[in-house]
Amino acid sequence: MSVRSPWLARLALLAAGSLVALALAELGARLLWPRREPPGGSEGLPVVEDVLELATPHVRGISHGVLHRTDRIGLRGPDYESVPPASVFRIALAGDSIAMGHGVAEEDRYSDRLVPLLDAARPRERHEVVNAALSGLDARNVVLRLERALAEYRAHMLVYGFCVNDIEGPAYQRLAATQSTALHWSRLRDIERTPSRLWALLLALELRHELEGLPIAQEIRHNYFENPAAWSDFTRQLDRFAALAAERGACPILFVQPQLQQLSDAHPYLDVYARVSRAAQERGIHVVDAFDAFRGRVASWYWVSPADPHPNEAAHAVLARVLADGLLALPERCWQRDVAPPSAASPR
Repeated sequence: MSVRSPWLARLALLAAGSLVALALAELGARLLWPRREPPGGSEGLPVVEDVLELATPHVRGISHGVLHRTDRIGLRGPDYESVPPASVFRIALAGDSIAMGHGVAEEDRYSDRLVPLLDAARPRERHEVVNAALSGLDARNVVLRLERALAEYRAHMLVYGFCVNDIEGPAYQRLAATQSTALHWSRLRDIERTPSRLWALLLALELRHELEGLPIAQEIRHNYFENPAAWSDFTRQLDRFAALAAERGACPILFVQPQLQQLSDAHPYLDVYARVSRAAQERGIHVVDAFDAFRGRVASWYWVSPADPHPNEAAHAVLARVLADGLLALPERCWQRDVAPPSAASPR
């Protein structure tokens, strides 16, 4: 027997053990982060990721693992009648990817979960929520998108789903230490396509560290508190939102959708929410803030995936409950139907 045989046997055992360990780790990663299967009946549907594709009328495709369909003007969801029936109280909602329902099925979005909650609380009426949200919009384009929706659909109440990056308008200042948001989402798409779930999970944890890191929070806070031009641009959009509601005789509501990170008193955006809420209230806009409903919880439990901090189905259920409670607490005049028809020109 060769002198090297015991060493070769040990190396073979070590290699076999390593392969078994990697296989078990891969299995664990797949259990922890299963690859999302396309929804039933989606065979042959195109992948839609670009904002222009997401906003195309009557599109039907797959976006971040879920079905994405749009109505006749490019809003995610079904077509509605232009004027709601007499028995229907209609709410128009606008915002960015959170409100649109990035990564969750249409019926799991907080806008859709809101409907049965309102129906149960106000059984004499039916409710509809026209969701005009779209990924990547800043405050100016949120209001533009809402105006576009209101030109097609009459609504009795207006909701702006606010997110901290809505301040990213023309005057927004990037900090040198911060990578662009576009680069983060490009890397996320690469991670989602990685065959190995173990490798994808390791990459996701690295990206998660960056997403939760201080530079992004510092950049956003810099623009809210140290960039007067960006803040002025943002508050002008609140003015436009309030004027749009007043023109239509509808109550305006700002719904604060918190970032799902550090859900404690150490949350980096608490003073941002407070400043935006004050500015909204000064303009006669009602405010509903969802942060306290998440306070003390583990943020990543509410993420679409280990690398994607958009709210998952469980988070949208929380958001729907908070928004429903907030809307039901509004003055009775907000539930009146004396809504003016759209005018030829909307305020700018």
